[in-house]
Amino acid sequence: MPTESLQKELGDCFSLLMTPRWVEAFGNGAIEALACGVPVVAYRRGGPVEIIEDGKTGLGASHLCK
Repeated sequence: MPTESLQKELGDCFSLLMTPRWVEAFGNGAIEALACGVPVVAYRRGGPVEIIEDGKTGLGASHLCK
């Protein structure tokens, strides 16, 4: 997807919910969303832990539903 299209799509979102099957090492999706002013909801593991300020720029979830 072209950068301009991605920025438009993210800018129109209320939030970005990240639910990767594998641990996200860096969190490019989170960085792109935050750059567009979109809060991120992600698991507290991998890259998003370092990127998201819990309660300020997004929310960190602790566990998968059992």
